[in-house]
Formats: sequence, C-alpha cells, structure tokens
Amino acid sequence: MPDLPAALCLALLLVGLCGLLMNILLLIIILRSPLLSRKGQPVFIHIFSMVLGKTFQLLIIVFYIAPSIAFQRFPFQETEYGDVVLSIVSYAFYTFWVHSCCSNTVLAFSRFVIIICADSPLSSVCASRLSVFCQSGAIWCFSAILSLVTQFVLPCCHVKIDYLHYGYSYEVFDGAFNYSKYYVNLPANIIHTIIFFMFYASIVVFLWKHRIPVGSASRRESELAVQFLFIAAFFSLTWISFNILPQTSLGSLPATVMLECDCAAAAMIYLTMNRDIRRYIRGSQEGLMGCSQQSVSAMRKSTLQSSYRYRPAARSAEL
Repeated sequence: MPDLPAALCLALLLVGLCGLLMNILLLIIILRSPLLSRKGQPVFIHIFSMVLGKTFQLLIIVFYIAPSIAFQRFPFQETEYGDVVLSIVSYAFYTFWVHSCCSNTVLAFSRFVIIICADSPLSSVCASRLSVFCQSGAIWCFSAILSLVTQFVLPCCHVKIDYLHYGYSYEVFDGAFNYSKYYVNLPANIIHTIIFFMFYASIVVFLWKHRIPVGSASRRESELAVQFLFIAAFFSLTWISFNILPQTSLGSLPATVMLECDCAAAAMIYLTMNRDIRRYIRGSQEGLMGCSQQSVSAMRKSTLQSSYRYRPAARSAEL
C-alpha cells in the first residue's frame, strides 16, 4: 500500500464501522419507538433524516473509499462503467454532505424560534409535524439540486473520491479556477457555520438570563439545542479540515477521518444524551431481562408522554 501505513487504513475502516453500527442502532431505535408517530416529537423526523444521510455517507467511506485506498484503484475501474460509477458515487457523497450542512442550519433556526420566539406564530409552524416533514423533504431536494449544479454544471472543479489523496479532493485542472470551492462550498460552509453558531449563542444567552426550570417544555427544547450544537461543532471542524487546513503527505486522510467522526457523532450524542431515546433503550432492556409486557408498554407510554408537542403559550408561565 504505497505511502500509507496499513494501520492508518485499518483505523479508517474501524472508525467507519463503529460509526455505522451506532447510526444503524439509532435508526432502528427511532423506527421501533413511538418517536416518529403522531404522538412523538416532530423534531425526530429531522433527526432520523440527518442520521440517515450520515449513514449513507459512512457506507460510501467504508465500502468504496477505504477499498480504493487499500488497493489504489477504484472498484469497477477496469470496466466500461467505471467512470460512471465514480461520478455517481462522488455525486451521492457530496449530496449527503450538503444535506448535513442544511440540516444543521434548519435545526438551529427551528430551536431558535421555538425557544426564544415561542410566542410568535412562526414557533407553532416550526414545531408542527407537517412543517417538519416538509422541511426535511425540502432539504433533500435542495441538496440534490445544489450537488447536481456543483458536480456537473460548474466548469470546475467538482468534489470526487480520490484514493491518491486518501479520501476525497477537488478535481482541479491546470490553471482552472476552482468555482466549486470558492463560489459554492467555502462560502456556503462559512455562512452556515456563522448562522447556526449565532442561533445557538442566542439560545445560550437566553437560557442563562431566564434560568429555565428543569422538566419544563422549554428546558427539554434547550437540551435538544445543546445536542444539536455539539453536532454542528463536529460538522464545522470537518469542513475546516478539508477546505482550510494545509494538505500534508497524508492528503485528505485527516479530513476523511474527521468526516467519519462527524457522521458518528450524531448517533453517539443522541444515544448517550437524549432522554427519550435512553428511556426507550432502558424499556427494551427490561423487556429482554424478563419484565412483563405491561411494564415495557408502560415504559413506551412514558416515552410518548415525554415526547411532548411544544406549546409556545406556556413559556411565559414557566418563566
């Protein structure tokens, strides 16, 4: 394996597989729990959609990028469809990246409106199930269109899977201006990062001033905001490591490992910090240990009851 210690490639696989296991576990828990039902929190539609996109991105890293690095050639490269497969995989890879970026921004905006602007009509719109479902669908559509423009319409230079750089890179031609990086990727990443950190900073200041009581609806939304903040921080470190930090002899390998950590961070944070998911896990564990079906059902009912529908009018009373 030229220029790359086998241990680094193995680390790439191990990190990706661990992230995949956590993401798949989280997706199964959300699907099997009442969290996506009409009585659950609508925000879990966003969470499920975002984790699904990150899972697909990890699948590409583990089953396409890592083998390419190991064997120093692309899968199907010797066939007549090799270039087509590479273009499709690169397009999908970039689409999932844009989806993650947009999801972080929409989640930051919705937490800002629901927590700080709770008395406005926009808060009820952001918290409604239909609105969240439409937002999630719009994010997927926008990501696919922007990726299509960046990868196939702009004259230069699309993001591609690149085993020579141990991950992914811009396909730059001699003397060509990198439209994708300087007109799309870099400005979009900077703007999105400023937006969601500005929203989360406002939420932190608001919580510090008002001392939200434990157990209140606003407190629960605040806990979600903290979880989303950690995920947004991982995302920011990832794009900075790819677009700003200087390239080393390892190419984009540090950025690829950082991307894997970003894809796994969401599942790790929700599995360890989200009380609704942890409550459902505890209920499932009790069922496996021999508890009665009534006990497990009661636990799931508790999860539903805690998955409240946020009521903006109640905030003034809580404060």
